[in-house]
Amino acid sequence: MVKIMSDYIKLQNRIIELSEAKEWSLAKLEWNFHRLYTQSGSKCLCEHPITNVCQIINSKNSKILEVGNECINQFDEKLDSIGLELFKLYGDLLINTPKKLAEFALKQGIITEYEFNFCIDRSRKSKWSEKQTNYKRIINKKIVDAFFFIECPSCKVGKLVQKSSKNGRFMGCSTYPICNHTENNREISQ
Repeated sequence: MVKIMSDYIKLQNRIIELSEAKEWSLAKLEWNFHRLYTQSGSKCLCEHPITNVCQIINSKNSKILEVGNECINQFDEKLDSIGLELFKLYGDLLINTPKKLAEFALKQGIITEYEFNFCIDRSRKSKWSEKQTNYKRIINKKIVDAFFFIECPSCKVGKLVQKSSKNGRFMGCSTYPICNHTENNREISQ
């Protein structure tokens, strides 16, 4: 319990130091979700080791910080839920796009108003045509590709992207043919 409290205090102090506001209750409101990636050996702002890295950006001074998915919930329910929804969407591109994530993607210019309305209007629908299912997958992939990546463990430059072959889906480096790294689809731990 003492360790958790000291991590929380470290996080608060660093955020206040890097924010325009000098009080935690105001400083934490300056930070918005930016992107999410997976990289082993990373450290949170509070200095504990993390694998799933949430980047947050300050709306006042544009500073970007990296925190773990434990610390992200210290900011705002909105930041925490966007990260969780992104993990779910990454795991299954055919699920209905979560509304908060779709709103965030629209606000960031990742999806169009038409795509947003398509996701929201059809979220209550249980039966989709093949064409609608493909369009939903395309929209979800746009969102995932914009906000989430896994660093290639071989070249450390590219990101792992989902690819498919006659043998099924797999992960491969985005810099192919420069880097030939491939692996089976990985599960992302939340």
